[in-house]
Amino acid sequence: MHLEIIEILDKPADHRNSLAGRKIFVQGGGDHARVVVDCLLEMGTAVEGIFDPKQSGNLFGVPQLGPYDPSRFTGMPSIIAIGDNRSRKKVAESSKHDFV
Repeated sequence: MHLEIIEILDKPADHRNSLAGRKIFVQGGGDHARVVVDCLLEMGTAVEGIFDPKQSGNLFGVPQLGPYDPSRFTGMPSIIAIGDNRSRKKVAESSKHDFV
């Protein structure tokens, strides 16, 4: 599970609710992202889309939009939901968005 999600889930309920109702998008669409998106939706977070060049369709009703497009979701924070450390670092370094 994504470290930030684990840290949020380990905190009191009032802090977990800080993501409730917020709009975010996710970078990564594999198995790791599946768990992260499920947790976010369960917390009431509005996941607007998922970027992953290897994925298409929907994940839990969230559109998978293909490769990352920095012009989408301007000003919206993201979560990188990629399990592999090297891949996650590469995505983080190339992202034009802030992170939750």
